[in-house]
Amino acid sequence: MFSENNNLRNIQKCSLEILKVVATICKKRNTRYFLAEGTLLGGVRHNGFIPWDDDVDICMPREDFESFAGYINEELPPRFSAKHCTEMLDVWGTLRITDETHTLMRNYNGHDIYFKTSIDVFPIDGMPENRLLQHLHILHIYLRYVPLRLSQIESWDLMKHRPLVIQLIRKGILFLSIQKLIDERKALLQLTKVLTLYPYDKSTVVFSFYSEYRKKTIVPKICYGIGRDIIFENTHLCAPFDSERILTQEYGNYQVLPPENMRHSKHGLTFIS
Repeated sequence: MFSENNNLRNIQKCSLEILKVVATICKKRNTRYFLAEGTLLGGVRHNGFIPWDDDVDICMPREDFESFAGYINEELPPRFSAKHCTEMLDVWGTLRITDETHTLMRNYNGHDIYFKTSIDVFPIDGMPENRLLQHLHILHIYLRYVPLRLSQIESWDLMKHRPLVIQLIRKGILFLSIQKLIDERKALLQLTKVLTLYPYDKSTVVFSFYSEYRKKTIVPKICYGIGRDIIFENTHLCAPFDSERILTQEYGNYQVLPPENMRHSKHGLTFIS
């Protein structure tokens, strides 16, 4: 069931509409996708949205993600659009599918930011099976990730409150203009090159660097498999084959609801129109 809160309910309804359109297109184009993170948790635990959730996430094997990125704007209805991460604040290496007819507002440290209703799509990549090689691969990824984040440093203060030491480092980097020496798009391409060293379809272990849970997403590929049908707000959608293992790894005992004082939307969005 949708949340009784009208603001949140409107956001959920609009997000679900985008999700249903994307799912229909994926089925038509034989593109693999899976519900992810809070959306998957809501589907398994609530048969729909977590009552206080305000966003939608899906993931795709890298090969499908790249194909999807290439054709999706041709398939979307006129009022929808897909934008690559580099065009938006605080989203990188992913796609955002947007409904241009609905507006949301979020306050970033005293600044009201307006944007359109959307859902996020992120890739799943392969990993080496050997644990030592996994650690080395993750280290390699972070070595490429740091330059990308440095190139985006001017937007850090809009995203979240930072510890004092991070604020001081940020000010020092801005003072020295280090970020101007880094090409953001090139840094993203270099990160992507490392992420795709182990193709999804040739790997037995996979993970999603773009997930909020990162290392916790490292699972045997069989956990995703060909997916399984799941009812989400009375709609048939695709979830990972072993959703329970993925959720347990990311959330622990995912069937236990959080304390009431933690049952609030993560992004603090306001539905405008």
